[in-house]
Amino acid sequence: MENTVRRVRPQLQIEESPMTPFLWRVSAFTLGGMFTDGYILGHIGIALGLATPELGLNGLWLGLLAASTLLGILIGAPIAGRLADRFGRRRLLAVDFAVIAAGALAHLFVTDPGTLLALRTFMGIAIGAEYAIGAAVLSEFAPRRSRGTLLASLNGAWIVGFVAGFAVAYVMREAGADWRAIFASAAVPALAVLLLRIGSPESPRWLLANGRGEEAQAVVERFYGGGYGLEGLAAASGEPAKRGLAELFSPAYRTRTIFAGGFWACQVMPLFALTIFLPQVFEALGIGTELGAEMLVNGMLLVGAVTGVIAIKYLPRRKLVIVTFGIVAAALLAMSFAGSFPVWFGIGAFAVFVLVASAASNLEYVYPSEIFPTEIRATGMGFAAALSRVGAAASTFLLPVALEKFGNMATMALLAAIAVLGLVISVLWAPETQGKSLDEASREGAQ
Repeated sequence: MENTVRRVRPQLQIEESPMTPFLWRVSAFTLGGMFTDGYILGHIGIALGLATPELGLNGLWLGLLAASTLLGILIGAPIAGRLADRFGRRRLLAVDFAVIAAGALAHLFVTDPGTLLALRTFMGIAIGAEYAIGAAVLSEFAPRRSRGTLLASLNGAWIVGFVAGFAVAYVMREAGADWRAIFASAAVPALAVLLLRIGSPESPRWLLANGRGEEAQAVVERFYGGGYGLEGLAAASGEPAKRGLAELFSPAYRTRTIFAGGFWACQVMPLFALTIFLPQVFEALGIGTELGAEMLVNGMLLVGAVTGVIAIKYLPRRKLVIVTFGIVAAALLAMSFAGSFPVWFGIGAFAVFVLVASAASNLEYVYPSEIFPTEIRATGMGFAAALSRVGAAASTFLLPVALEKFGNMATMALLAAIAVLGLVISVLWAPETQGKSLDEASREGAQ
């Protein structure tokens, strides 16, 4: 009897896939998610300015309302990250943005500061969920050659959204719009993202890590093509139900966890505080608060975001994070002496700070997504985002108080010390992930 030998054609790895229409769709709805998150924060200053007379907001209320969204992120990011690692990414993708759209529209009915505070915190929880889920999804679908650029673009999308939120709020204010309508305008991008997410598949990496190989193969064949398979992906390596925050602080990953949250917090603390309260910062630096100056800063944010995407494509991650912390610390230290020099000195130092800090912040969505394995990727991303927002909320709340009580020199010197701390954390623990597969980057060198 003649034996028939079946030849099996080697399967292609999904990390070597080109950018297909499906992958562009994934990129669009994750980048759109971060755009919306930035938009929601970008219009806070103008909207609160309009709401102040009607609601009788004092300095304490303004600080609480400005920080409330960031505090909501502290709650939402780790919880959503754990849920995404336990139950999958797909279930949370659409639900999260349905919640964001509904929350934005709910602003139309706010009549008192307490309700506004609760609603802004609620929006922050939903945004925190996106921080944990979006980057994890994009990193798990993206091809290797495009992963760094796409993940870096998440921060660029956030900055574009932040600037767009400011610009739209300004136009709406000049057109006589109510502050409630400014807050509610975030429902427009949220609904667009929601439509893109409907029908999206589960991550094949997550399915495989949870012992669901046949489902993972079906997703790969449907969305990548019949020639692709699960080659090169890590199979199930444990029981996900028993993983989570404790795993992040296990001997294998604790230094990476400290690095991910620490460097992110040290980046956002100065940037959030100094960009959200631009009028107070300009006054401290002796700069007028005209619209032109504010738009210049937002323009530098955009230029920095684009520069950062390009830098991450060509430069080693570790070198980039270390060098940029050094430049940011020097710029903030220069700003502390701005009162002793002509106005142009303070403007120049502030411009350098915004440009470099914006470029460096693209690493916030690259590093945490690359240095944790699939089983705890969203949990790690959520923890890092939460820790960063603790710092951002604290610096945003305290900046006006510090400027008033201690003056520009002490305040900027303190922010420079935070950048130096980020530099030390990066020198000690920043790994190099450029050019590695996602599995190699997340497991190699873990201590």
